[in-house]
Amino acid sequence: MKSFSHNRPDTFQKVGDGSHYYNYGITEAQQPELEPQEEGASLPPVFEYESVRIFGELTRDNITKAVLRERRDEAEEMDLVNRYNSYVLGISDNEADLTDYQAYLQEIKQTKEMVQVDLDAYQAAGE
Repeated sequence: MKSFSHNRPDTFQKVGDGSHYYNYGITEAQQPELEPQEEGASLPPVFEYESVRIFGELTRDNITKAVLRERRDEAEEMDLVNRYNSYVLGISDNEADLTDYQAYLQEIKQTKEMVQVDLDAYQAAGE
């Protein structure tokens, strides 16, 4: 879920019911200027990021699954797999069925790497 904040969010935020928010892709965004500001006045920063709620233990697998499921549902994932299998078996000659699935596998790999980096930093900080 796309989120915005005036304060830089922590990568992992405890919710209080045993779950956590995992905030990733955090960037400082330009805030639109709606009204003219006084000379020298500046607008507070705005942070833009993706956020997903994690239930259960904070493991790479649990977090990765939550991030990937937030991006696409099971039906979309199965469609990618089925179209890829059709291409591999020669039922489909649409090369996009192959390249779409390869892109999905690359997305999984990159997501696992991102989550591992964030999880390592969180654990090193003693959280």
